Amino acid sequence: MNLHDHVETLAAEMRAHDMTLLEIAVGGERLILRLEAPSTADRGVLPPSAATDRRDAAPVNAPVFAVTSPEMGLFTASALPDDRRVTAGMIVGFVGVGVLRVPVTAGARGVLGPALFSNGAVVGYGVRLFVIDDE
Repeated sequence: MNLHDHVETLAAEMRAHDMTLLEIAVGGERLILRLEAPSTADRGVLPPSAATDRRDAAPVNAPVFAVTSPEMGLFTASALPDDRRVTAGMIVGFVGVGVLRVPVTAGARGVLGPALFSNGAVVGYGVRLFVIDDE
């Protein structure tokens, strides 16, 4: 069995984690997979209907903001205040890339929802990590 036998599985995992590029080298084999980037509609401000899927959803008219991964790597959430209120620019987590820790920052003021990935999960660039509900 070679790397090419795993393309379908790898592509499915890439889509599940919003990854667009994967390079693997095992032994003498090398595989590079490129997928179409997710549309810009999948990032930034979420439509109100996305908020209604959550038990603690904001009212339909309240803006909801996505906090996305700044890089591909290992995700770790930061310790947050008990009320989970954040301000724009506040560090809410990190993505580990080798020896570097790239900060994940809130892009808006509001109440930060729970992390959408567990600590140590591999996340892709631009994948949604948190949702911020408007205050």
